[in-house]
Amino acid sequence: MKTLTTLKAAAIDIDGVLVADTFSPVIKLLVEEFGGTYDREIERHVFSQNRTAAARYLLDRLGLDQSIEDFVALYFRTRDQWIATHGGGLNPDAGRFLDVLEQSGLRLVCYGGLPRSHFEKELGPWAPRFETYVCTNDFRPGVTEIVRDVLHLQPSEVLFFDDVSRVGEAARSLGCPFVGVPAPWPWGYQRADMQTLGVPVVLSALLEVTPQQVTKLDELASRGYWRPT
Repeated sequence: MKTLTTLKAAAIDIDGVLVADTFSPVIKLLVEEFGGTYDREIERHVFSQNRTAAARYLLDRLGLDQSIEDFVALYFRTRDQWIATHGGGLNPDAGRFLDVLEQSGLRLVCYGGLPRSHFEKELGPWAPRFETYVCTNDFRPGVTEIVRDVLHLQPSEVLFFDDVSRVGEAARSLGCPFVGVPAPWPWGYQRADMQTLGVPVVLSALLEVTPQQVTKLDELASRGYWRPT
């Protein structure tokens, strides 16, 4: 395998990339149960946002008179019910995906908005494959902090995989390579938003990540494709 010249690490979002997306459908369910309309603005103000800020936006948008704490608790109860009916869990292609990245010589970190216990539960025996897990709830979307404070690398050296276009925007502004992995829901806006943003690689499945593609991403990074303007 060709040695990478620029990329040194991959930062991978847990929910929606390594683990099936259960966030989007639950948010949509709650919005519609309270008589709201699920649209692009909801995704923009809720996805990859601080939990308190996201809840406050939804309460205002839906005109609900309840506390942020109660609404967050309602979300998690609804999520548990949704998973019991629809399932969730580890992406079946995640193992091969991680194999490709590791064999390319990349360091691996995982991140997401839930506590470390979520990472350990969902990834189980695969959790040790990562250097660490970073809970980004307090500094969304977390791109700068992961690059600067966790990996101690240059932005061009860290390849992000995420299902939310807002993270792609943050990565581009910093100069980090980014691959989009939008959820498959037909009613979602993330794939279209990533295409509008000009994300060069938007996946439909993790199996699309091959050694050859990692090499191409490294070549783009080496040429300064993601250099902020």
